[in-house]
Amino acid sequence: DHPELAPKGTRTEGYWPTALAVQDEAARATAPVVAAFQSQLEAQQSALELLRFVSPALAFQQALQDVAGTGGARHAHFLRQVDGFHTAWREALLPRVFAGDTLGAADHARLPRFAYVEQPGADVVPRVALGFLALAWPTLLALGLGLLWLGRPRLS
Repeated sequence: DHPELAPKGTRTEGYWPTALAVQDEAARATAPVVAAFQSQLEAQQSALELLRFVSPALAFQQALQDVAGTGGARHAHFLRQVDGFHTAWREALLPRVFAGDTLGAADHARLPRFAYVEQPGADVVPRVALGFLALAWPTLLALGLGLLWLGRPRLS
């Protein structure tokens, strides 16, 4: 897996085309498992979005994660960008690897570079606001019920 670590004199011609072909085949073979995992993860995230309205602890945790930028939505946003970059990188390099071309400094400078693009505020603000609403409504409900109960006249 690391031809650069092979003893001197070891022939490593053809290593990279073979290694990349093996990686492509492994990705193709595991794609259904990865897709099933992603589907299950999205279903769990959807369930958590609903459950936060009945669990103040869950609502608080998700609100803090959204404010801190460590929530599931931001992570999924990041992974989509990584997948796009990975595709662009492979499209730029694979034809050269399979053609046996060398990569010079000028070629290296033209390769795609990853640059994370933050989620638009229009996507984040409603999610954070909904999280704080999910946190506030049980408190307001308990306060309202308490006021109703305290406001009733008592018979002695």
